[in-house]
Amino acid sequence: MSTKRTPATPKKNKARRRTCRVLLVEASPAQRTALEGCGTAHRPMSVVHAPTLTEARKYLADHSVDLAVIAPQLPDGSGFDLTAELSRMSHTTAKIVLGGSADFAKAQPAIRAGADDYVVEGISPEELKTRAAAALDRKTDATLDEIKYE
Repeated sequence: MSTKRTPATPKKNKARRRTCRVLLVEASPAQRTALEGCGTAHRPMSVVHAPTLTEARKYLADHSVDLAVIAPQLPDGSGFDLTAELSRMSHTTAKIVLGGSADFAKAQPAIRAGADDYVVEGISPEELKTRAAAALDRKTDATLDEIKYE
């Protein structure tokens, strides 16, 4: 006997929670704790720390990430260069540049490189959580729109 689903017996939606993959590219791992705290029951986060541009590139060669939080100055290069590379590599990766100044002139290179947001280092964990969620949601919405209309 086969069971046929009808509108009266809708299919149960068992949405799986997928862990959000985050790459923190910064010399100091201090922001890692704050980023791990950004995860929620709805959107758990797994944070990988790459202290240099070279390590970040090696990681990205073998892994995809949903969110990259990048410092502009790294021991071996520019975080803006990595931001631009990620923009070319993946249109689904959200990118947040973690700068040291609230000066708009300092944020402009990040935005030009393709960052989805620019936040000042020392931002509260709650604000970081909000900004990370917003960047991820924008990328998810953009991806769904492309799938829907292509």
